[in-house]
Amino acid sequence: MDSATITAIITCLITGLLSAGGWKFYESVLKSRAEQRKEAKMERLAYRDDLIARVDKLETEKDVCMKAVTILRTEVSAMKVELSYVKRENDMLKMRLESKL
Repeated sequence: MDSATITAIITCLITGLLSAGGWKFYESVLKSRAEQRKEAKMERLAYRDDLIARVDKLETEKDVCMKAVTILRTEVSAMKVELSYVKRENDMLKMRLESKL
């Protein structure tokens, strides 16, 4: 091939790459890459949002359980005090019964 043919081929390639069809092709490639990045980001965000929702749910359940535990501790403490009074009263009644016999 002579240099005129090579120059014509290169000119045609450059013209083709810079023409409207070439520009549309590059534009579609860029759009598809941007769309792929956007989809990947949306997947990460969906995963993150799911984790946030799970953590919120667990925090709420933890708060409910902590309130229940606090109530139970209070009731157990009250029962311990009441049990000690009942034991004392039982001992006093035993002593009275023994003294009457």
